[in-house]
Amino acid sequence: LIERWAALEMNLDSIDNHHILLPFLVGAVNGTSGKETVHCAALSLQRLSRPAANKAMMALTGGLLDCLFGLLQGCFPKEIRVEAAEAVKNLAWECVPNKNLIASSSWYIEVLATTTKDKDEKIRGAAIETLVHLSSASTAEKVSIVEVDGLINRLLQIAQDFTERPDLRVSATHALACLICRETATALGKYDNLLDVLRYLSCGGLNNAPAAIQAAMAIKKLVTCSEKDSEFNGALVQTIVAIASSKFCTQVLMWASRAIRQLTLDGDSYRTSTMVEAKGFFTTLTELCKHPHPNVQRPSLEALEALSVNHGGSALVVARSKDIMTMLVETALREGQIHDALARRLAVQTILALATDPPARRAIASQQDVFVDTLTALSTFGSSKDDDTELRQAASQGVALLAPLLL
Repeated sequence: LIERWAALEMNLDSIDNHHILLPFLVGAVNGTSGKETVHCAALSLQRLSRPAANKAMMALTGGLLDCLFGLLQGCFPKEIRVEAAEAVKNLAWECVPNKNLIASSSWYIEVLATTTKDKDEKIRGAAIETLVHLSSASTAEKVSIVEVDGLINRLLQIAQDFTERPDLRVSATHALACLICRETATALGKYDNLLDVLRYLSCGGLNNAPAAIQAAMAIKKLVTCSEKDSEFNGALVQTIVAIASSKFCTQVLMWASRAIRQLTLDGDSYRTSTMVEAKGFFTTLTELCKHPHPNVQRPSLEALEALSVNHGGSALVVARSKDIMTMLVETALREGQIHDALARRLAVQTILALATDPPARRAIASQQDVFVDTLTALSTFGSSKDDDTELRQAASQGVALLAPLLL
């Protein structure tokens, strides 16, 4: 009778003596009841866990969470464990206090990690989805989750398992991405296969675009959150270059271009030099700067500008590249949509940064065609009707710096 009533998915607050109901159901599971009674109680708990208003109350009911995780861990029939897994997933969804409460227990996380290996697809899927919900818990709880032995390796295994359901591979990758923060990045960086798996997925491994996007986002978060002197920085840079070169899909390139921009703006000389020296880096960056999508092009141009401001270092490499200078000139002369105007300004700013550096300026002058085109681009922009008056004046000053080298 209670199970049929629970099917109505009513808010517990609207029921008289509701404080008696939940302990009664927990007792029915934990007592000496038969399997049918346990199944009815588990099903009732699962249905009651669906309404948002019930979630916090249920999680705070003494013994209820232990009861559900006990069902997951115990040798109960599949139909009972399915209801327990779904109830746990419901309680962890859209309720921050519940997420933090569940994530704070290493035993709960260990049970979920073990349950992700279950032979039943529904039980396994519910456990993985629960981990996705928990991965957005507070920072302290994220640290607790990452510290659970074997969990990260299990998520990595699911993410690259071609025999697993595609949506569960995406969920596992999403959970990994959400777990990355400043407090967990160092610990996650110690996993030797982390970057290998993320690179494999981002470059189109398993041909799963949603998983590739989540993996690329995870790498961007690693760039932002990891310590600048961490040991895996070199591998991280190589991974970003490989992802950007793969061109698997536009969304992946968006995250790759943002990661490159972050690397150029964080002020770490080791990261910058590793990136500049990486094979094919500038070729890849040039292609990203030409990309038609503004969310790929703009971060890439901003990264190139940051490298050009680095006088005496990467600026000289940029100035010596005919492909890069040609791309900058073409972008500076482009007219059209609003994002084209933004790209024009970034290109002009980059050229000006190079023009103010004597070695880079001489490198530009040594390339006859590039030099003339660069002067033309600056002159054109300086006499244009662009709203940025200060930048137009700077472009004219750039012409004054470069023009003497024409003789």
